[in-house]
Amino acid sequence: MKHNKITPVKMNTTIIHRMKHDKLNYYTKISRKLLQDKRLSVIAIGLMCMILSNNDKYIINVANLKISSKLTRKQFYDAWNKLQELQYVIQSRTGKNTYNFIINEKACSWDAPDGMSPSAQ
Repeated sequence: MKHNKITPVKMNTTIIHRMKHDKLNYYTKISRKLLQDKRLSVIAIGLMCMILSNNDKYIINVANLKISSKLTRKQFYDAWNKLQELQYVIQSRTGKNTYNFIINEKACSWDAPDGMSPSAQ
């Protein structure tokens, strides 16, 4: 009997770089710098708050995030693209419909790792 080769399931991955959080208190701390970043719309700030309110094992699915945000397509992608432009969100394609994400609680001034360009979609 011939066995079919099993192909591993490809999934999105996410790395969240967080500021210091208190493990004894179950609430989300959001950086004042993020909340007061004048380059971001209130929609982009809210989207980052939605992302950061999840635990560190949260895997981003952009389609699901768009639906749960209840934003229009234009509102969502305007905010999402601005977050990528400022490197709060770094997204890179790893395969057909699979991505790696790095979420930064503050805007980055450093270069993204190889293959993790904010414009790679």
